[in-house]
Formats: sequence, structure tokens, C-alpha cells
Amino acid sequence: LLTVQDAGIYVVQVINGKYQFKDTVEVEYENPVFSTSSALTLKRGETTEFKINYTLATGKTKITSLKILHQESNVYYELPIISAKTNFVTVQIPADLPLGEYTKGQVTSDLNPEPITKSFSSSKKITVTD
Repeated sequence: LLTVQDAGIYVVQVINGKYQFKDTVEVEYENPVFSTSSALTLKRGETTEFKINYTLATGKTKITSLKILHQESNVYYELPIISAKTNFVTVQIPADLPLGEYTKGQVTSDLNPEPITKSFSSSKKITVTD
């Protein structure tokens, strides 16, 4: 059982009775990205779940921030994370989040503190309503 959680190159040796195997294994983590599969209309105050294109959203590779870009003001707003599991993050839509369309998403994680930004296509925008 390989329990390495740090990215890097490791030499792994497996011994099983009379058989032995030794090889080099590279452990790396992909950048987290979130997107929508279709246009979404969200209401202020509700919770929603987003799919994260990321191998692990919890544990060593915890998603630390999820933001969306308000098209009119060109400002990113953070969506508080309620819970995270493999490939999904549940967030709260703040009651004071500006109404309107959101055209980009940003994700940061403990392994990659620089935000990864993804533009939503025009058919997959997020709209926030009351």
C-alpha cells in the first residue's frame, strides 16, 4: 500500500514471497478546475454542489477556496465551502452576493495556493437571483 501524499519521484519495491518488483513511481497532483455542465441559476442563501475536476478534493489535497467572477463589476466573490469530497464541493451562496451573471470560476487548494481560473462558456454561465 503506497501512502505517499507528497508529490515527487519515489522508488517502490514490492516483495511478495519469491517475487520482487522494483520501479520508479511519480506522484503528482493535477490542478483543480471547476466548471458547470450547463447554465445554472442559483438563489442567494441556498447551498449547491459543484463538480471539481480534481482527483482528490479532501485530505492532503483540500480545496481551500472557491470564487466566481461577477460579470458586471469584474469582482471575484468567495463561496463559503460547506463540505468537500472527492470531485465535489458543496458551497453556500451568500445572502448578499450581487445578483447577475458570473462568467469565471477560481479554485485554490493547499497544494496549489495560486488560483486556477476557468472561464464559463456563454451557455454555461451562473446566474444568481433572489
